[in-house]
Amino acid sequence: DAREFAKAVIAEQKRLIAIVEPEESRLQAIQDAHDARIQAEKDAKIRAEQERIAKIQAGIDEIKQLAIGAIGKDSAWIAACMEQLEAEGNGAWAQEFQDVAEQAKVQTMAKLTAMHAAALDQEAEAARLKAERAELEQQKAEQDERERIAEQERRARAAEEKRLMDEAIARRVEEDRLHRERIAAEERATKDRIAAQEREARLR
Repeated sequence: DAREFAKAVIAEQKRLIAIVEPEESRLQAIQDAHDARIQAEKDAKIRAEQERIAKIQAGIDEIKQLAIGAIGKDSAWIAACMEQLEAEGNGAWAQEFQDVAEQAKVQTMAKLTAMHAAALDQEAEAARLKAERAELEQQKAEQDERERIAEQERRARAAEEKRLMDEAIARRVEEDRLHRERIAAEERATKDRIAAQEREARLR
């Protein structure tokens, strides 16, 4: 009898379980879906918070990078960086990190200001050196021109002196020729006179 009773109890237990199990499964599925939705919402909020903080940190890093990016640039570039930094405002965009953002802005602005002053000094020195080089090149060009003109004048004088010398030599040669012709003519005249005298003497 006890065994039969136990079997009856077990059978009743299975029957009752079969009745409530589908509902329990349905309720458990609803609970699981609810828990999953709550967990997903929590995860989304965590990701959104992480992204918000990362975006703020990226903005602060961008401020710091302005000074690094301006290294070796000219004064105009650095001035543009300073204007960009000034446009950041009071850092309200950084929310709870506003103090950190403002500190980064102050430090970066100080670096950019020093770099801008140094760039202006370098550009002024470069402009001065460029002006000096231009002046030296102008002076050299003027000196070269003076030397070229002087050389032309020297060559012109040398050519004129040679021309005058050639003319003097030609005159001297001509004078010598005329002198020889005159002497020859005088000698012929003398010979002719002597010959005439001799003929006259013989006729006497």
